[in-house]
Amino acid sequence: MQALARVLLLSQATMALTARVQGLKQALTSVSPELVRAAAARIEPHASRTPILRSDQIDARAACSIHVKAEHLQITGSFKYRGALNAVLSLTEAEASRGVV
Repeated sequence: MQALARVLLLSQATMALTARVQGLKQALTSVSPELVRAAAARIEPHASRTPILRSDQIDARAACSIHVKAEHLQITGSFKYRGALNAVLSLTEAEASRGVV
């Protein structure tokens, strides 16, 4: 009985993971340059322009050129700021009236 329960749990977990991967694939293929430009225009008045940083020492250790986008310099200290801001600014009036958590 325990073996059957484990198989069922594993099957459910596999199905959930498969659904999640399919959702991610759909999300990735639905992004277009136009959507990216529209999002950039939407958040531009609110988000800070952050620098792209380099380090000769890191490049030497990695044996390649490493560029780091310093999103931690946003007012929130987080790289999630741009995506969250775009999501909130994209809400319809009806959606916004229900609030954001």
